Amino acid sequence: MMAAKNIKVPQNAHYEDSELELKLPDSWQVEVKEMAGDSLPPLTADQMRAILAKPIGSPTIRELARGKKEVCIVFDDMSRPTRCGEIADLVLEELAEAGIKDNQIRFICAVGTHGAHSLVQFSRKLGTEIPARFPVYNHNPYENCTPLGTTSRGTPVEVNSEFVNCDLRIAIGCLVPHPMSTWGGGGKIILPGVASIDTIASNHKNLVQKGPAPKGFRRPPAPENHLENELYLDIAETARMSGLEFKIDALVNTRRQTVDMVCGDFFEAQQVGIEKARKVYATERAEDADVAIINGYSKANEAMLATGWQIHTVTGNPLDVVLLTSCPEGTVVHYLYGGFGKQMGGRGWTPRLGLPIQARRFIFVNPYMDRACYHQYGDPDQIIWARSWEQARAMLKEWHPDGARAVVYPDRTIQKLV
Repeated sequence: MMAAKNIKVPQNAHYEDSELELKLPDSWQVEVKEMAGDSLPPLTADQMRAILAKPIGSPTIRELARGKKEVCIVFDDMSRPTRCGEIADLVLEELAEAGIKDNQIRFICAVGTHGAHSLVQFSRKLGTEIPARFPVYNHNPYENCTPLGTTSRGTPVEVNSEFVNCDLRIAIGCLVPHPMSTWGGGGKIILPGVASIDTIASNHKNLVQKGPAPKGFRRPPAPENHLENELYLDIAETARMSGLEFKIDALVNTRRQTVDMVCGDFFEAQQVGIEKARKVYATERAEDADVAIINGYSKANEAMLATGWQIHTVTGNPLDVVLLTSCPEGTVVHYLYGGFGKQMGGRGWTPRLGLPIQARRFIFVNPYMDRACYHQYGDPDQIIWARSWEQARAMLKEWHPDGARAVVYPDRTIQKLV
């Protein structure tokens, strides 16, 4: 935690990663709630190699690759902060040492029910060399998925056929907090990453926690203990059925730098990673405030995740909430939960009424205005739209002429309040 009046927060994830300076009135009391992992240095390439050489619950990539004919490397999409290229380069080193040729390797972007990516987006995730050297495909949740059976919780498992037909299956992702499955990483690269729309809909719609959702929140929050989360366990079972053999999960700071990493068996490595993650993403909760300034950086095209789970202060008093995000590609296309008209959307879409939880007033700040995204946040007539921080600050000063207590979260899309 630090107190400051001129604060810089990260912006433009995957797009030249810059900073936004927040100049706040001198009369304000301001707290910046940083997560613990921001004090960790990023891993070097050699440190990553050392982690890859000692996987958890699995042989090394080099050992797994010997004698294999076709290799698939799955990587997470633009909705996740992972610097996949730096990790993929090390995976390719391992495969080359095992005698795997370039024409035996392909990459698949685990878009789940998010929109397909372009070469520009592939290059921002992987660097420009990998798409020029290897085929990089989008996952298509509507076509070319192989049935693999049914989970013990009743989810029909259908997984990307290109992935299933390879005899070595590797995945690269990140381990960050998640509002539905409690934690990302692990098997989520398979479900929803490369699963069919029917598999994803069954898992996401049928296995959330039961009980009434808080006002302004579409789904009930996940239990704190992931091993009591039916959705999480169903994901793990699906990933095991898919034949995923080696998973790499990065832990990141609020500049998307990899500060730790786990690898090996997707489930065993994730359990180790979760214990690390509880410390890396831990963020002290504010006692009370008048204004919450929430930055949506790491998941900029899903910035609604910054507002839809966990209250922002201990007291729970209503706040003026400012969400900052900057994403040239706009809000992610979501074929399951997304809106595709004023009164229609994907299979999991429901009208979003009111404002985000705990918000007295809600200012959505985005220089790349995208009004079609309102269904992610609430009633469009109650949302206050702004193109710049300066516009938002002027409104806040008018609402709080005698000063205010403000809390700033540098990247609320990955910070876990404790």
